[in-house]
Amino acid sequence: MSGTETAIESNFEDVVTDDFVSDNDADFEFVKITEREKENIASSCPYIQELFEITRLEILQPDAVRCAYASKELGLFHLFLRKSMFESIRKWTNEESERKGKNDISRGKFNAYVGLEIAMSIIRLNDISDFWCKSMFLGQSDFSNVMSRDDFESIRGSLKFYPKYDHDLASVDPLWHSRIMLEHFMKQSANIAVLRGVSSLDENTLRCKARTCARTFMKNKPTRYGIRFYVIVSWFEAYLHTFWDNGSGNKTGISPGAAYCRVFHDLRGVYNGKFDPRLVNPSQPSALLPSILHSLVNSKQY
Repeated sequence: MSGTETAIESNFEDVVTDDFVSDNDADFEFVKITEREKENIASSCPYIQELFEITRLEILQPDAVRCAYASKELGLFHLFLRKSMFESIRKWTNEESERKGKNDISRGKFNAYVGLEIAMSIIRLNDISDFWCKSMFLGQSDFSNVMSRDDFESIRGSLKFYPKYDHDLASVDPLWHSRIMLEHFMKQSANIAVLRGVSSLDENTLRCKARTCARTFMKNKPTRYGIRFYVIVSWFEAYLHTFWDNGSGNKTGISPGAAYCRVFHDLRGVYNGKFDPRLVNPSQPSALLPSILHSLVNSKQY
């Protein structure tokens, strides 16, 4: 095993540069279904009714969730992006800011910056400068009241999600700089709750204008250029349990299954064909999946 492979925690083997999209694909209209309509659908079909009854979201850390709700929005935010991880990102960003000869970023200022970044994903304008524009019908006064544009761009220019640069890793994985944060969020989502019953596999595209091999082009999508992720969500609560990118531009040579098992070690036995159900810790959030897979692959009913 090469040094590059040992340094990589989560990578993908299959390189997908363009998702296939047919010119003849019809446009789909998504309709929101109310709870009453769900009940009507379930009552009309015994099979769907059975799926409804067995599907639920199991909270693995009820005390942590209750404390998060007591702290309101910020508590829920740190439920998935822990304060320790948040402080690590601020530390790495401050190191880069100091290298550029800029001032240190306080905790409150960094929190405000992250809040503005999230607000920008909701209030979309063509350019960053438009949020601080003072012309008529343009600009957002809340942005200028929270932070100056110079401070915002200074923090964004120094933002880092990794402790140090790794040339070997960067040359084969276009998302190497975000792997630590993505894996942290993935683990936290799995540690908070686990899905029971029916789950949905969906795709989501993160709009991206950067010149990166991780970006894909989708001709018939509203967001044509972006980084595509595949997600598993609960059927009812729409809770995101896990996600992973499509591996576009990834040249690490590590399979998607092996990369996923590096994040959730309990799945290594299933992936390598050496699973022992007696060694599974039932308190772990990933305990359910290997047990199910073991039952399926050892079933004699084909």
